[in-house]
Amino acid sequence: RAPSPRPIMTNTDLARLINSDEIQSVVRPAKTDAQRPKAPKKNPLKNLEAMLALNPYHKLHRDSEMRAIEARTLAKQAKIKALRDGSYVKTEDEIQKAKDKAARKANSTAFYAQASVEGDVRF
Repeated sequence: RAPSPRPIMTNTDLARLINSDEIQSVVRPAKTDAQRPKAPKKNPLKNLEAMLALNPYHKLHRDSEMRAIEARTLAKQAKIKALRDGSYVKTEDEIQKAKDKAARKANSTAFYAQASVEGDVRF
């Protein structure tokens, strides 16, 4: 036969016990300045300040990119203006690209014509 459970506390009025003068004189005061909840983490790819905190060099890199974008925009505007005026002269690189494109087009057309005649090449 199991023994009947015996109460551990004789006085179970906890609120009265905790608020009693004997207990309150021993217990240290409650902390009033609780820790505030943490703010959500900022995405460094979208937030410039967060990126600069992680990578201070990013400011220099970003400024360089902005200058390059501005230079490309100005060059494109100047090219468009020259094309409209009729004073634009193609560079050697542009001439070579046009020749390569024409050669590829001719080769592609010849291959397609030959493949169509043979009839055994499927696309």
